[in-house]
Amino acid sequence: GCTAITFFSDNGCRTFTVCDQETSGFSVETTIYQKASDGYVFVATGKFCSDGAQNLNRIWASLKGWGDLQKCKQLCDDTLGCTAITFFSDNGCRTFTVCDQETSGFSVETTIYQKVPQCIAGADGTICIDDRVVTQWTIAEGGDDGWYWGYIQSVESATRATIQYDDGDTWTGHGQYIYTSVPVSPVTLYQ
Repeated sequence: GCTAITFFSDNGCRTFTVCDQETSGFSVETTIYQKASDGYVFVATGKFCSDGAQNLNRIWASLKGWGDLQKCKQLCDDTLGCTAITFFSDNGCRTFTVCDQETSGFSVETTIYQKVPQCIAGADGTICIDDRVVTQWTIAEGGDDGWYWGYIQSVESATRATIQYDDGDTWTGHGQYIYTSVPVSPVTLYQ
């Protein structure tokens, strides 16, 4: 199955079963996202999360030799509001509330990891992994306008989730199309 995607700044996307990273030769910006079993996704090497205006993005920063990658991720997990880390090859760590990427000017290798959200905003409220949800397969999409039930299998980004439907199919899409109950149409109410 799919383990990684390359997302292009012109909204293009490629999926991969294995991700062997190469320097981009594309004329648009590319970002690699990989599925992770530890709750984090690799974002980029050679970049870092910037501190932001008045250092508002950064929560904490260590000195070199502080600890390994797992310790850095654990610190982020234990820190309210932490959504991303920059890990340094000299075992330095920085934690952030927001990750605005910048090209690294550091003398050591830097890598950004972001936490995979467990919940996103759905069409009618917050939806989380394992929640029961429903989506409509519209005629415009080639469907039958029927509503199909399933469960949130995974959250892929801050706005997208994958549904495992009751019939075994899966779909990944934007939370704006995912409901916790079938919406009632005003036309239906007055018929």
